[in-house]
Amino acid sequence: MAENQCDEKEVVLPEEDRLRGQSAISTVTLYDTVLFGTALGSVASLLVLKLGRSLPDSDRSFHVALLSVAGQLAPLSQVLGLGLLTRVSKAHLVLGGHMLAAIPLLFVAVLAGVGITGVPAVFAVIGAIALQSLIFTVGQTAWWPLMQDNTAGGAVEPFFARMRTRYQLLGVVVAVSMALFMGKDPPFWRFAVAYVVGAAALVVGGLRMRTVSERPFHAPEGLLLRLHAAWLVPSIRKYVAFAATRGMVIAACTPFWVVILKRHGLSEGFIVWMSALVAVGNVSGVRWWGRFVSRHNFRAAITIALIGESALGLAWLVFPGRGTALQLWAVGFYLLWGFLEGGYLMGWTRAMLSSVPSNNQANGFTLATVICSTVGALAGLLGGMVFRRLAESSIWGLSGWVVYLCLAQLMFLAAWRMSSRLESYDGQVPAGRLMGEAWIRATRPLARVIGKIGLP
Repeated sequence: MAENQCDEKEVVLPEEDRLRGQSAISTVTLYDTVLFGTALGSVASLLVLKLGRSLPDSDRSFHVALLSVAGQLAPLSQVLGLGLLTRVSKAHLVLGGHMLAAIPLLFVAVLAGVGITGVPAVFAVIGAIALQSLIFTVGQTAWWPLMQDNTAGGAVEPFFARMRTRYQLLGVVVAVSMALFMGKDPPFWRFAVAYVVGAAALVVGGLRMRTVSERPFHAPEGLLLRLHAAWLVPSIRKYVAFAATRGMVIAACTPFWVVILKRHGLSEGFIVWMSALVAVGNVSGVRWWGRFVSRHNFRAAITIALIGESALGLAWLVFPGRGTALQLWAVGFYLLWGFLEGGYLMGWTRAMLSSVPSNNQANGFTLATVICSTVGALAGLLGGMVFRRLAESSIWGLSGWVVYLCLAQLMFLAAWRMSSRLESYDGQVPAGRLMGEAWIRATRPLARVIGKIGLP
């Protein structure tokens, strides 16, 4: 086993293979962007809300929570994917996951086309999307190992910056197109078209994986032994604790943004527009964040992003009721969230790849995903139950939903504290020092002017 690990660690793909693999991976992310923009995310939540439109708001919000829980539980299927990696190549596992996951999406398209509403229809859609997520994530077991294979030996941040810029720009186009296509109170057939497009994107993206090269995969026999071996690596344990904490907060708050915006009168089309604004905010800073992480590593980027996302939660305390003020509030909120999320993702990618040794790649990534998905599912379910009970309540003179979202988002501070345990964190420059140096540089011209005119 030790010999295999050593051999795998020393293998670096030829530059030509790496570049071809990076091109294919980047292209697959574009098709996956189409998938998430047309069939998952806010579109799936809006479909669930529309199918249950005759039900009370408390029940509809709980259905959205169940949809989120189904997505959180899906990565547990990567345990199956880890077993399959001893039998099939990494690229073929991703390809098969994409191809088979298109089938449940076509089923959702049929359900949406029929237009039957009520509780059975809601649970049928949730079940189908859950199955799609399960199949898709079996294939994604090999995604980050392949990413690691095709970036080892070369510059990482420039590749991720280019890739994220491309798929975020496409995300803007997809979200805008979907917003225009959906409009206000869209008929069911438009949801059906969206899911057909999502299924087609899965198939075409999966086929692109045939050109991706990979390093040999060596693993000890026995699934539990492999996961236990990954758990014994200190850097992986620290990363899992951090990622699980952050995933818990995400699951407890973000699924309910669509619910509260819809309840306060924003149309389906406008809510889909918000996905475009997240992408705009992300793209606006992705190159800056990429250079920032290349220069200073992940510590400062994660600190700025998580403290910023926590502070953004205070915006819920000034949540407008309706009208133009609500629209302007939503635009600003989603733009800022997109910018901060871009910084977090850039720092998180560096932290994750540096925390999981290449000789434990599939095992380490799978272990992290399984634990994070379990914690996220429990947080989403608990959050949905609390959110449901607060539907008609008032706390401190504010809507119970608003207070819940504010407090939940402040918990990003807990994730920030957990990030201080990540491998090599202490050896990196703190965000506070970098911001202080930036302030000195920015105010230096003013200080010179004050010195020349003799002010105290």
